[in-house]
Amino acid sequence: MARRKNVKRLKYDILGIVLIIISLYMLISLLGGDSGIIGLYMQKTMLGIFGLGSYFFPLIPLAFGIGVFYLKENIKINIRFYSICFAFINLLILLYLLNYNVLNQPSLNYLENIVSSFSFGINKIGGGALGTVFGYLLMKYAGRGGTIAIVSGIFIITFILFASISMKTILNVISQSFTSSIKALKRLQVRIFKKKKIIRDSNQIAATAVDRTDIKDKNVKIINFPKEFSNGFKEKKVDNAINVKG
Repeated sequence: MARRKNVKRLKYDILGIVLIIISLYMLISLLGGDSGIIGLYMQKTMLGIFGLGSYFFPLIPLAFGIGVFYLKENIKINIRFYSICFAFINLLILLYLLNYNVLNQPSLNYLENIVSSFSFGINKIGGGALGTVFGYLLMKYAGRGGTIAIVSGIFIITFILFASISMKTILNVISQSFTSSIKALKRLQVRIFKKKKIIRDSNQIAATAVDRTDIKDKNVKIINFPKEFSNGFKEKKVDNAINVKG
């Protein structure tokens, strides 16, 4: 009995290690490392199917492999695992939507668009063939606005399922964050207003000081002018007297 249990645990250990190695090999091939012919084939296949989402795909087998390795027979495919898968597919749809003007070819039908998206995915454009499978239908029947609303809603739902929290909690967090942001903006506005007031008052004080200096200089000139005029008149009178004597 104990031996069977050990063999079973060993199987889970091997499965976990294999999944971790495969996911790491995927990452190496996607990042352009030396992964050989198999890695190159794997890279093109993943990019064709998932597009730019390929860089996130290895995280799924990596997380599953770590779970198998540590939890072994206690691991269960629960709602969180499904939420991750839905979030990943939703990401591919979003990538298709962001590159819709490039990926959408009206002259091609549904299947031809999927094949075309596979080629675009290899060139790291869009969400690959899988993103087009769902994105094409959503854009055709729900339009751009409807697709954006659906994608946003799915992201919220998957987050709720993964985090196991209610929508009420999310709304409370959003409300508190919004209130805190408003308060922070008001405090910032008050600080800016005070700073501007200090600068304005300083400028007024400086301008007043300059005006007073100008007035003082003008008064000095006015006061000195009669003296200069009187002194000049006296000097002229003396010169005339000297000329008369001469």
